[in-house]
Amino acid sequence: MEKLNKKITIGRSSNNVVQIKNTTISGNHCEIERISANNFLILDLNSTNGTKVNDRKIKRKINHVDNKIQLGSFPLLLDKIY
Repeated sequence: MEKLNKKITIGRSSNNVVQIKNTTISGNHCEIERISANNFLILDLNSTNGTKVNDRKIKRKINHVDNKIQLGSFPLLLDKIY
């Protein structure tokens, strides 16, 4: 996958920049934007099963690239996308 350097949306629907076909991920699950070399702003888009950072449910959070991110039951590695 080509690495991205912009604001992206992630979800099950095909209208997202990153589409993940997993039943625990909402159609439009979250939005992530790089704000510095190692930090990202993550916004949950009112997903059904939530977005977690380091095992804590969030709505909006600035995270470090090494933080553990989970969308529904799906683990997400930012360094694989950006």
